[in-house]
Amino acid sequence: MSRFDIEEFVTKREGKAGPVHDWKWHCTSLPLGMQSDFCESVSIPFPSFNIKPLFGAGTFTFYPGFEEIQAFDCQFHLDEAMTTIKWLTAWKEKIRDPENGAFYLPTNYKFDIEFQLLGTKNDVLLTVVCKNCWPSTKSNWDLNYTSTNGLLKVHQNFSCDGIKLNI
Repeated sequence: MSRFDIEEFVTKREGKAGPVHDWKWHCTSLPLGMQSDFCESVSIPFPSFNIKPLFGAGTFTFYPGFEEIQAFDCQFHLDEAMTTIKWLTAWKEKIRDPENGAFYLPTNYKFDIEFQLLGTKNDVLLTVVCKNCWPSTKSNWDLNYTSTNGLLKVHQNFSCDGIKLNI
């Protein structure tokens, strides 16, 4: 087993071997003209395979089934102009007409959302494109007189058809 001195350890951690920070990211595009800097946090989903059992010769063998991707959450800044609420309402009205209840075709409301993960020198390490997203569930607002933070945020859940990673 070889031993490392501190200089060798630091050298190995520099450059491309350095750590990736979870706070070095930004949203680069939101649909329908929304400013991307309103997005304050996101939980990036990754696809998974269902497990499909096949019985034969007295035992189960497992194979991949359908690939699926979970919905993901974003937290948005809320300003006094209610920009985020107006944007999400307009997007939801592209899904279903509030006047007559008719649903539109997916090409009317499914859009890509893009994020970038940055390195320590602000170079782009990874671009994540969430494909064919649409807003599904918005979290409730807990309004009270005893809040310690006092800032109202919009927590929105998005359905997503897939993820494209550009490394």
